[in-house]
Amino acid sequence: MHYVGKFEDSALAPHSRYAGRSDGYAEAALVNDRTGSVHTGLDVSALAVNGHVSPHVHSFEEGWLQMAAPQPKPIGRERDTFFPTPTSTPIPAPTPTLTPADAAAHGDLLGHFDSSQIPRTDEGRQTSGGLQGVFLKWMIDEKLGARHHRMLFIEYQPGVSIGLHDHTFEESYFILSGEVEATLDGRTYLAKAGSVLWTGVGCVHAFANVGREPVRWLETFSPQPPAENVFRFVAEWEQRAKELEGQPS
Repeated sequence: MHYVGKFEDSALAPHSRYAGRSDGYAEAALVNDRTGSVHTGLDVSALAVNGHVSPHVHSFEEGWLQMAAPQPKPIGRERDTFFPTPTSTPIPAPTPTLTPADAAAHGDLLGHFDSSQIPRTDEGRQTSGGLQGVFLKWMIDEKLGARHHRMLFIEYQPGVSIGLHDHTFEESYFILSGEVEATLDGRTYLAKAGSVLWTGVGCVHAFANVGREPVRWLETFSPQPPAENVFRFVAEWEQRAKELEGQPS
């Protein structure tokens, strides 16, 4: 199972979850139960200048983009967002300057990442595991304290691809720039900036940068991947089958 959609600014609207508890805040749903997802809640959020959202607590994890796992309850179901009383506005937080790994080491929940940290050469990019030439940067994972999801930034250079594979968890992808050819359950899509894709458990998928510029996206996993055998590449298992069955390579 998979889903392909597109983010539009016009989709941003106030969310009833924060009615009377926010000002200038809006959300646009990207992935949720309506798109077929079980574990992932993914939204784009916008906060106007001088806008605010009252302090609150969720019964799910929440990360930047905005990723929520386990998936938030649909409106009208059991509550999963709670506002303590009396409400108060927290003091402004300092601008984060640490990388996510450094922030985790310091016990912080804020980190910093920008394009200057992307390597300009092959050094610092993946060299094995079917991800050759890919740069990835973990933004949220167990080291930061997450228990239900991960989020990463990823970049493919022109001509770089990853072969057909599947996972035991859901993935979502929000394209930031460039063009990527996505193969999902045997169907091919061309995803560009603003595109959102989601793959369910067992969806066989592949990606290839068919453009002239690097393609960059934010990617989420939910639930968290297992410690081993995160990728199940079709080509690797076909080769293994030949070895087991005594067929020539």
